[in-house]
Amino acid sequence: MPPLKRKQIEELATQTNGPRVSIYLPTHRTGHETTQDPIRFKNLLNQAEANLVALGVRGASARELLKPAWELVDDGGFWLHQAEGLAVFISSAGMEYHKLPVRVEEMEVVASHYHVKPLLELLIGDARFFILAISLNRIRLFSASREAIRQIELEKVPEELRDAVGHDWEQRSLQFHTGAGPGKGGKRQAVFHGQGSPRDDEKEEISKFLRLVDDGVTRAIENNKSPIVLAGVGNITAIYRSVTNNKRVLDQGVEGSPDHLSPEELLAKSWEVMEPLLRAEPEAAAARYGALAGTGRASNDLSEVLRAACEGRVETLFAALRTHRWGSYDEKTWQALVHPERQPGDRDLIDLAVARSLVTGASVYAVEPNGVPGKGPVAAIFRY
Repeated sequence: MPPLKRKQIEELATQTNGPRVSIYLPTHRTGHETTQDPIRFKNLLNQAEANLVALGVRGASARELLKPAWELVDDGGFWLHQAEGLAVFISSAGMEYHKLPVRVEEMEVVASHYHVKPLLELLIGDARFFILAISLNRIRLFSASREAIRQIELEKVPEELRDAVGHDWEQRSLQFHTGAGPGKGGKRQAVFHGQGSPRDDEKEEISKFLRLVDDGVTRAIENNKSPIVLAGVGNITAIYRSVTNNKRVLDQGVEGSPDHLSPEELLAKSWEVMEPLLRAEPEAAAARYGALAGTGRASNDLSEVLRAACEGRVETLFAALRTHRWGSYDEKTWQALVHPERQPGDRDLIDLAVARSLVTGASVYAVEPNGVPGKGPVAAIFRY
């Protein structure tokens, strides 16, 4: 099952006219806990049914609404193939569930809207990037995200150095040796030793080859602005960086020959490069919040943030993980009512700010509570 994308989360956030039931459960792939997951899910369904009844839904209607979810409880095969978390969304229109690659807080919410804040951690995995695996023997380009990788065909790009510089290449006294076996088409593979810096004539031939590669990569990705992770031996990637004009090539890459790495292995190593960069984005946004605090362009007041979110004025939103402000919000009077204890029909007002901000194109970050600027449950930078 492909991971949830931002557009899907936005679609969940905009669905109204409840009641709508949201259930989140941390799940387990192996061990004794796998037998406990359906029991905990059953308990959450019982709580959801009680909350539906408290909202005035007849008991029989509540059970009928939850029937598709109850059928999952006894589906042994379903519970044997879980990920890190499970999200289930139920309404009169039906049920959908998503196995999540991240841990989530165990909870159920019955309200007029789906509860989407726990899904925000998935947005970091929704970032797209490219992986360019380069050596003098093999060139591969991939489109990737945290959970998926797909190879992109390169047109008019030589498959190896020999194709680019001609058949006299192996006759030159350069730092190459003949491979142990034949390559494609029965050709012997020229393999770069990778020791020390290439001589000037050798470097020029490699540069010529990598310019052709760069031209092909540019054509393949066109105007896509996603970053590019290079995978290759250091002296080869260094030459590529010197010949490309592509500003999207990251300074850090995957070191070592990529020739024998599978796409999945390349993805795992490249994600180690990408993840810290993506997680640095909230830090930069927090610094901008600090610069704008007190100017009217930023606030950590929940009521003020809610109004701006409903008006489409939020540019950047921070929301605290595992933190809730249960209550109601009147979008006509801009009045927020926060209850000290959760009551039937309450919505998490932090989640409401998240939902409204998502659908207006804001950058939304779910962070640890101590990572929210101003130390409140929410903080926002406004467009105006």
